[in-house]
Amino acid sequence: MDAGPLTRRQLLAWAGLAAASGGCTGGDTSTPAPFPEPSGAGPDARLVAQVVRGESRLVAAYHAFSAGTSRLERQLERLGGDHRKHVTALGGQLPSAAARAPTRPDRQVLRHLRGLEARAVESRRRQCLAARSGDLARVLAAMAASSAQHLVVLRGLAAAAPPRAAGR
Repeated sequence: MDAGPLTRRQLLAWAGLAAASGGCTGGDTSTPAPFPEPSGAGPDARLVAQVVRGESRLVAAYHAFSAGTSRLERQLERLGGDHRKHVTALGGQLPSAAARAPTRPDRQVLRHLRGLEARAVESRRRQCLAARSGDLARVLAAMAASSAQHLVVLRGLAAAAPPRAAGR
């Protein structure tokens, strides 16, 4: 059996299993325990800091857009909450409350968030493969799966969003 690099399909299958067995979405609303590697130490410290920055940007984006779209506020807050859990799980500090974005049409907000989530899936996939720690690789795979699930949810919300009125 060849032990070459994982294909994208294999990685996503493993990430799906990781998410199903203990992913970030679901009934458990408790805060996950921080990743066991102390910040500033270990071979993956720089990688962890990079992931925390990326997840913090997602937290800020969801916060900024959730209030401007009353129809979507609850769903966007829930998705943003998953990213807050990711930051906490890695021992990062949550960003301070960002300013709310000006009100935009729902479809425009959803398109922007889908772009951010798609980039997050790809980033976490690359970071998962770069991780030296198997535990960190599993956490990153679960985060990639969570963002992939968010893409599905955001697509569904976009499909249900009312079309833009003519003449706007």
